[in-house]
Amino acid sequence: MDVHGARLNGSLDLSSSETKPCQAQSVQPLGMQGRTLLLTSSALAACIVAAVLLAVGIPAMQNRLTYGTFSTQGPPPRVDYCGRRYYPGSSAESRGSVDAFLAKNGASGLTRIGTTPSGMPVVANVMSPAARAAYHTNVCTMGVWVQTGPDSYLPYGLSGGP
Repeated sequence: MDVHGARLNGSLDLSSSETKPCQAQSVQPLGMQGRTLLLTSSALAACIVAAVLLAVGIPAMQNRLTYGTFSTQGPPPRVDYCGRRYYPGSSAESRGSVDAFLAKNGASGLTRIGTTPSGMPVVANVMSPAARAAYHTNVCTMGVWVQTGPDSYLPYGLSGGP
């Protein structure tokens, strides 16, 4: 009786010298369906990675372009607003001194124009389009302030003048 017949009737004696040692199965190459599945899953993984990189990268690049930094700590090294660039002063001021500065120049009120990467509000006294036309300028404001604390505003002056 051969090995296959012994398996069928349940009388296979593994101690017999007639049995052959196990032979390793050869690995078959992927068929067309396997290749398609591999390519599809690879493409899906690549799309997920690209989406995550875009979700993180786009805001980071926006911060770098607008505020000159990727850092999310402290006030930024610059602020770009309304097509102009503003650089920080040396020391912070109170809200009262910001209001006094504006009043001395015939202006009042601050408008929030943005948020730094660290979450600090950026405020300015923005000129109306009519005021810009009257002064023959396209500058929206001469200065901006980054609120660094409850009553602390770091001034940023216009770079290069109007």
